[in-house]
Amino acid sequence: MKRNEIKHLIKNIEQCYIDLDTNKNIIIKENNKKSGVYLITNLITSDIYVGSSVNLGRRFKSYFTIYHISKPVRSNTIINRALLLKKKKKKINTVMHILK
Repeated sequence: MKRNEIKHLIKNIEQCYIDLDTNKNIIIKENNKKSGVYLITNLITSDIYVGSSVNLGRRFKSYFTIYHISKPVRSNTIINRALLLKKKKKKINTVMHILK
């Protein structure tokens, strides 16, 4: 995705969550059974992930399970790198935006 496309997405932010790991229960609860597009940014590496789901709460809940994080196939994904880096560095490194 090109930077100008990302800028267009950012104009449509509905909700912003700072630090996925700390706020995971709030993120899951507030987005349960909602469909939409989300943008996750790793503040350390500047990696950006754009995704969508028909049930955002269920999607986000899966991101925080040990099963999801520990799968070798997913170990190098932007989301997993962000969550695992948080555990090592003990500082805020992720921001999630829910788009309109």
